[in-house]
Amino acid sequence: MVISLALAVTLLGAAACGSSDGGGIDERGIADPTPKATVDPGRYREIEELCPVTDFSPVAAVVGELQKVPVEEKILGQDSGWNGSICHHEMGPGFAQNEVKMACSADYDVPAAVHTFEYQRSVGVKYAVGGVKDIPGIGDQAFQYNHEQDGRPWDAELYLTTRDSNLLCTLQLRIEGVPPRGKMRDAYAAIARIVSTTLSKLR
Repeated sequence: MVISLALAVTLLGAAACGSSDGGGIDERGIADPTPKATVDPGRYREIEELCPVTDFSPVAAVVGELQKVPVEEKILGQDSGWNGSICHHEMGPGFAQNEVKMACSADYDVPAAVHTFEYQRSVGVKYAVGGVKDIPGIGDQAFQYNHEQDGRPWDAELYLTTRDSNLLCTLQLRIEGVPPRGKMRDAYAAIARIVSTTLSKLR
């Protein structure tokens, strides 16, 4: 039941005036207020710029040299409460359509970030080729997978998503031409290095 402030003051005043001994409020009958649950807001706030702290060079040995200049885009969380940035880079020899994207956003608080992380992982489970692998040692939680492809131009689409406190970061690597098994291992190792290094710079 919701009681207005004015009504609450009136009721308290009536109780004070109506005490049986005429001496005001008997404090022994007043219970201590129940403390509100504290929600951890996390350590991160708005992520202003991502490109200056993101080094994509580890993937160059796997899919080719970086091309052009990385492009920065803002993420604006209108109703979701998070905001952040995306850094996008093209790479590869000739006309290969390889690309890498890093996106980081700060959520409302830690519980909200955990919820978003678990949702993203459930999406990964649905579309993963070969399953989702949890990765220890990168933030508080992390997983990686190869997203199922339904057509050209990409033949492999690797994801690594991590949650660190209330921060969510996802690195997406799209590759034209299926890399050999050894190269896939190298690609996963490279994106893990990128995400770990970026997290350390954002802290």
